[in-house]
Amino acid sequence: MSGSSYKNLMIRASTFKSIFNKGLALSLAKWLLLSLVFSLAYTQSHLYNDNQNTKFLHGLAMGGMGLLKQDWLANTADPLPVFSLMVSFTYAFLSERLFYVYFALLMGVYAYSMLGIASALYGMERSLANYLAYFAVILAVHSIWGEILVRKTLGFDLSLLNFGLAGQYLLGLDFQNSSFGVFLLLSIHAFLQRKYVWAILWLTLASIFHSAYLFSAGLLTAAYLGSLFFENLKKQAGGMTPIRRMGGAAKQPFLLGLLALALVAPVVLYNQVVTSSTSPGLSEQALSILVNQRIPHHTLPRVWMDSGAYIQIAIMIAGMLVVSKTRLFPAMLVPFLGGAAGMLVQIITGSNSLALLGPWRVSVFLLPLSTCLLIAWPVAKFFDRFQQQVGRLLPVIIVLSLAAVVFLARYGYEIQRGRFARYEKQAVHAVMNFVKQTKAPEQVYLIPPRDNQFDEFRTYTGAPAFINWKSHPYRDFEVMEWYQRNLLAKDFYNLEPTAACQTLQKIVGEYGVTHVVVDLEKRDIACAGLQETYRDQRYAVYALQRP
Repeated sequence: MSGSSYKNLMIRASTFKSIFNKGLALSLAKWLLLSLVFSLAYTQSHLYNDNQNTKFLHGLAMGGMGLLKQDWLANTADPLPVFSLMVSFTYAFLSERLFYVYFALLMGVYAYSMLGIASALYGMERSLANYLAYFAVILAVHSIWGEILVRKTLGFDLSLLNFGLAGQYLLGLDFQNSSFGVFLLLSIHAFLQRKYVWAILWLTLASIFHSAYLFSAGLLTAAYLGSLFFENLKKQAGGMTPIRRMGGAAKQPFLLGLLALALVAPVVLYNQVVTSSTSPGLSEQALSILVNQRIPHHTLPRVWMDSGAYIQIAIMIAGMLVVSKTRLFPAMLVPFLGGAAGMLVQIITGSNSLALLGPWRVSVFLLPLSTCLLIAWPVAKFFDRFQQQVGRLLPVIIVLSLAAVVFLARYGYEIQRGRFARYEKQAVHAVMNFVKQTKAPEQVYLIPPRDNQFDEFRTYTGAPAFINWKSHPYRDFEVMEWYQRNLLAKDFYNLEPTAACQTLQKIVGEYGVTHVVVDLEKRDIACAGLQETYRDQRYAVYALQRP
């Protein structure tokens, strides 16, 4: 190679690197800005709320929160090892405030993906006004302002547009492992850009953090590989035999399929080894308890299938119709049909295993994607149809869109401040603060198992709890012990005094409970061997005196 040729090659390489770095920097800047704006408008709940008390438990125990390493549930099989490791590292070495940041960044992935998909299909980025108008509308649909406005004026739950079926979702109000499902959307975005390796990697990332996404990821992978195969087949040169044409077309999809299998194999293996059943009979009992008693609102179509679910199904079908002539269609159709087939099989067979798998979970990304597509399509058509009129109003549209975005973010910020302030004033926090300050090794607290005020007891106080209904294990024999503990705790709080005290003796003798928390509005107790250590207008704590 001559000196001039080498120099020209280096110049081209340098220029490409500069353009790539510039594009990457702009993408990162866009993602961070979207994370900030979307998270402010959407809002979050206070740590540790709702599902976080279940999903964070193993990680917080490993990270050294209080005495949670002594909690029975924290020592059961961990179904979320990667998520728990992240929680543990963050709590132990960084700051728990970063959990808010993580959630905001995942919201940014969600918004970035939705904008990217719409841009790939409708060219939203060709016009700043078009792009901002679309973003303002989808932000309003997801914002707390939109939710409050629509509920007050129309009596309609706006979450039907961005949650999935059976009360499942990508973005709730709490950072948890299911939040990583936003990478399913980022994978679809990569697929539309023909970045197939990245599409597979993003699917794998979602599955690693939440194995429940394996089903959705598998269906999306099948859709990607099928689409790629037929596209390659059309490109094959004429004159080749059908077998050679099919072989050439299948090579790339085959290699991508192998990559996908290799990446998810550790997740599948972990689930098989760590959460495997010990016997068919015990496994079926445990599954029945989880499916029919603990989470039927997620697992049984006869429970969650209502008018709202039919509206959501209609939205998904409409979303597929508007992209029926695009590359996105198979990536939506295959998961939709797979989820529908799985649901029908579950209804017909009554399979508890299939119910717990929840094939309808594909709706957690199909539903919000369909909603955003049904917004993007008319917005794009409007800007295309009225180009001249819109051209004269571009500054006005840009200003109004930016004003809407700022308003929604500001409104969400104020709502979240109020929500956090109300959280701090909850009556139950007085008794939990007492437990937090006075807990000691070897203490185990009996708490009202089905009172959701105490769902956060472990993560708020750092003290071990005997049991509660909200947080459950997954291995069959652990589920059975969890259920037995819940029955005993329920009996203690519900039976008449003499029987309740006998139940308490059994709990203390078999499980080593040392303290009892009581809601005085529901009952008080007067069992032998109890010493009151705390009382306010609502709650009391009793310590069991050792002989």
